[in-house]
Amino acid sequence: RNVLKSVREQALNAIQHTIADGSIYQVRPSDLPNFSMAIQEGQPEYWVLDNNVTRLTTVSEMQECILSGIAQGKVIWRSHTDALKALNEQGGGL
Repeated sequence: RNVLKSVREQALNAIQHTIADGSIYQVRPSDLPNFSMAIQEGQPEYWVLDNNVTRLTTVSEMQECILSGIAQGKVIWRSHTDALKALNEQGGGL
């Protein structure tokens, strides 16, 4: 179970989203509140990209990143749940 949790956490912390110009944003669970706050302000915001370069990011791009992060997170959680279920069915989850 601990291995599955570790794999899940690593995957969640590795979530990225690439926008149309090739800029790569990290969209880890810890980043989602920052994206949400910036979107609520409704103004472009300088954002630190995956390669530590700053880029002026539009609200639309921030929304794209957050939706991508949520979608990727759902896939990771589903995979984790399926693996845990299989482990439990084999009697190894207790």
